[in-house]
Amino acid sequence: MTDELNPFTSEPIDGISIFTGVKNRRGMLEQTLPTWLPHEEVKEIVVVDWSSDDDPGEFIKSLQSPKIILAKVPDQPKWSQTLAFNLAARLTSSKVLLKMDADVKLFPGFFTSHPVETGRFYTGDWRTARDENEKHLNGICYLHRHDFFKVNGYNERLKTYAWDDIDLYTRLEKSGLQHHYFNPDLLHHIEHGQRTAFHDYMRFLKTDHDMERALLNSLINRFIVELTAGWSRNDSMLPFSVEAISPDLVICRQSGEDPNPLDPELMRKAESKAIIERFF
Repeated sequence: MTDELNPFTSEPIDGISIFTGVKNRRGMLEQTLPTWLPHEEVKEIVVVDWSSDDDPGEFIKSLQSPKIILAKVPDQPKWSQTLAFNLAARLTSSKVLLKMDADVKLFPGFFTSHPVETGRFYTGDWRTARDENEKHLNGICYLHRHDFFKVNGYNERLKTYAWDDIDLYTRLEKSGLQHHYFNPDLLHHIEHGQRTAFHDYMRFLKTDHDMERALLNSLINRFIVELTAGWSRNDSMLPFSVEAISPDLVICRQSGEDPNPLDPELMRKAESKAIIERFF
């Protein structure tokens, strides 16, 4: 499977592809997918279901939209959003990509308000958020597909929650793109407290507080980025085979070992640095 193109499409098509990855987020998709579908600019929506317990297939089928492609990934015991997002992006076929999180609604006027001209990309901005909930729009990213793949998408060395978006945006900026920000009135993050619920977060943290786990995971991933070589086209994404069941359903199976395992000693260093920065 090529890193850059839906294996069933010979050339990128005009228009916009939305892509996302989920694990046990059917309830969120039931609220957000109906807000993504009405936009005429959107030609397809790729949803990667990463071995969910609450299969979203029946709900997606009930929408009866030819825009949606559901890609099921079986036998993945651990949720990793970088792996899921990269796979979803690789299954798209449009020249422009909008990476959405399953818990974000998309309102009318979004696309006309954010022209993706050559040399720019758009994201949310946690630093200017008007409240705590709005900070979670930071992970939404709108850009040309060739720019996404020019920097090799998300950093697959980051297996847990957070920092994957900031790392991607930093590499896009270094590639020469101008970083622009969304009008937050045209998006809405559904408030919830389960950001790290299905991640393989660092179990040594003796708390069930989702925000604290999220903060520490973010720091650990920041230090992983600092302690490793930068993610680039020289790095390989997790390999998959793809089987088309129908025009709107594909099965993606991991077809090889993870080419980006983290060295245990490097992980210990990143954890130590994160604990010192957070608590001392």
